[in-house]
Amino acid sequence: MKILYDHQIFNGQIYGGISRYFYNLINNFYINKDVNFKLSLIYSQNFYLKNSIFIKPLSFLQDKKFKGRDRLLNYFLEINKLNSIYNLKLNKFNIFHPTEYDPYFLAYLDNKPYVLTVYDMIHELFYKENKKYIENKKELILKASKIIAISQNTKKDILKFIDVPEDKIDVTYLASDLNIGLQKKVNLPENYLLFVGNRDGYKNFEIFLKSLLILFKKYENLTLVCVGGAAFTSKELDFIYENNLVKKIFHMYLSDNQLSYAYSHALTVIFPSLYEGFGIP
Repeated sequence: MKILYDHQIFNGQIYGGISRYFYNLINNFYINKDVNFKLSLIYSQNFYLKNSIFIKPLSFLQDKKFKGRDRLLNYFLEINKLNSIYNLKLNKFNIFHPTEYDPYFLAYLDNKPYVLTVYDMIHELFYKENKKYIENKKELILKASKIIAISQNTKKDILKFIDVPEDKIDVTYLASDLNIGLQKKVNLPENYLLFVGNRDGYKNFEIFLKSLLILFKKYENLTLVCVGGAAFTSKELDFIYENNLVKKIFHMYLSDNQLSYAYSHALTVIFPSLYEGFGIP
């Protein structure tokens, strides 16, 4: 059996859970030698592929700034799509597994089956104005041979929004690949709360920040460490400076081993999100 994976998530994500999911999935296929695969990709700035043993995509534009860079980058990203179409037309695979929800590939499948992974229904719940994304996702769910849901909650939400046979959905849980035995010490405050990942929209970070003012007044030595996600926005920075919290709130990027250390030494991990695919909170 041979599985073909496309370029989509590695076009758009430098860091992130979905690209990490596909990286680990394909990497394990490569290590265990039990499934043949092809990742259709020429150029990518994705962090997880930097030291990959199964593919070496071009990435020479990363961290470089010059006039016309964005236009050149878009050119390479379009080449990735054309390369995926080329590999679909070659028809040398048994199953196709798209890495995101662009339905471009439907015209080239030639009746081959495809499997779709669904992580959550966040757009259907919180970003209903993004109609094209929601329509594309729905079309692919309806036409997929099989759907992989990462949790029972995701399966429940799929069935809530889309009229699809329940037995078409298989729940396959994600696993942690953080190795506690390989922690790497990080210079962190003594008493800190830990927030990991993106902070926008439904993550509820803005409301959480405001509630912190009460805690900071009550516990003078308390700090907040934010790991991953984008750098603080101008709005977040304004809040931090206006409330004199420059020495209380920090943002950093950590390796997996450093993140494991940060998790195990935090007073608590903060999770104010309104919704996640796992059904938390």
